[in-house]
Amino acid sequence: MDRNSSSAAVARIRGRYPRYTRGRLERFAQRLLDKTHADRVPVTSLELAGPTERISLAEALELDYRPSSLGQPLGPLWATYWVRVAAEVPETWTGARVDLYWDSRSEALLWLDGRSSQGLNPGRHTAPLLQSAQGGERLTFYVEVACNGLFGAFGGDPQGYALAACELRRFDPEAWAFYVDYDVLRQLEADRDPSSKPRSYGGVGEVAQPALDRTWAGRLLHDLNRVCNLADPDDRATWRAAREILRDLLAARNGTVVHELSAIGHAHLDTAWLWPLDETRRKAQRSFSTAVALMERYPDFQIRLLAGLSIRRHRTERSRPVRAHPRQGSRRTMDSSGRQLDRAGLQPAVGRVDLPPVPLWSALLRANIRTTLDRVLESGCVRL
Repeated sequence: MDRNSSSAAVARIRGRYPRYTRGRLERFAQRLLDKTHADRVPVTSLELAGPTERISLAEALELDYRPSSLGQPLGPLWATYWVRVAAEVPETWTGARVDLYWDSRSEALLWLDGRSSQGLNPGRHTAPLLQSAQGGERLTFYVEVACNGLFGAFGGDPQGYALAACELRRFDPEAWAFYVDYDVLRQLEADRDPSSKPRSYGGVGEVAQPALDRTWAGRLLHDLNRVCNLADPDDRATWRAAREILRDLLAARNGTVVHELSAIGHAHLDTAWLWPLDETRRKAQRSFSTAVALMERYPDFQIRLLAGLSIRRHRTERSRPVRAHPRQGSRRTMDSSGRQLDRAGLQPAVGRVDLPPVPLWSALLRANIRTTLDRVLESGCVRL
């Protein structure tokens, strides 16, 4: 059917069948997401070293690398590999952010300019390489591959670790903004009906999710369907009118008598649950690197870390340089009772001297304590 030949009858049918409409909304969201990295190029070369022990970057640079290619199997469980990647940025990408798309079906860590940059895993495949490309740059970077999943050996080892994907992608901020605004509302509408599901722990049988207000849910479904009618992901000229609908929906607020909620990132670091203790240190490094990278991209990002930590000097090349946070304000680390901890206790030690332990039980690490995270990273790693 021609997009411009709008049919009132078809619109009524879609309104009567919410499940049909939700399927349409989900497919539209995927098309928008695909547009955030529409331009893609393969890397120039992949070189592989390993399997190795859990070694430092300095040691990894001395390894013997051999040519490799996509599809190369990796493993077994708990093995470590290092991948040296060479790539060239297209001349036409001048001014654009250039991202790496990586998939080894495992956890991994991107290393840029000798520093850890961001964690990668089956739920997070992309990481920025250049914030604003000149065009024509030749890049060399390393990826440290840990042959385990987010939950270690949980449920056996069903995943076939491999070099499944590695390419450069041009990031489209306008498409990304459109996608995020749309999909937040789409997922909200999808939760309109209450559901009960068993919890995996704690001995609680059923947990009921509250239903979305049906009047609000109906408006969401109707207006998100209007967005699909108005916008074509392949035609950027159609985006503006659709985004105006989304702005009106996002501006809606609850009544003044209800709680105002904030979304805060969270990282729960077990000492050694389904993985060896040495892997915990690398998990901490990936977690902190990703948290700081998100803070740089989103100044309002906050993260809360629950763990008992003591900071020590360990493999200092695992730290990464972080620019001072652009916002001014308090930067605090608090324990579970809300008391501010002594900042001096987080100062990096010299040489191999361990830092005095700093108890962080149920610690609250927020975006405005970037200095604390910087020093955690500068110290090299954590001892749990």
